[in-house]
Amino acid sequence: ERKQLTNRGEAHITVVTPVEYWNVLKPRGITMQESNDLAEKMNIQGSKFQILCLGRGEAVVDSKKEQTFYVVIKSDDLLNLRKRIQKLVVSKGGSDTEFNAMQFYSHITLGFTKRDLHESDGIIKDRSSCISSIVI
Repeated sequence: ERKQLTNRGEAHITVVTPVEYWNVLKPRGITMQESNDLAEKMNIQGSKFQILCLGRGEAVVDSKKEQTFYVVIKSDDLLNLRKRIQKLVVSKGGSDTEFNAMQFYSHITLGFTKRDLHESDGIIKDRSSCISSIVI
């Protein structure tokens, strides 16, 4: 599309969203260190994933159409980490629906026009947002 995109200068796969952390984990007393320790114990850096497609999300922000581009992925390893986090939430008094491990739209953000767009903007970064296949 030949658009100038902004990025964060690094790439990562989000396993727990900021909204999940601030609204669920932190109020349950689950610290970032505790989450990081669990991720390290489960060898997060060795997690396998499958590339599914190139995705695009679009939303109107400040009366202007903004876009974000990302690689949609699938990872059983990362989903299993989320399931362990869900069990941790339950062990701290939460319900098993408070942190929904299965509500996981794994992706790698490539760039965006103004800012990254998220689920709170109405963007679901899953197969339904695919605009192109990726051949490796």
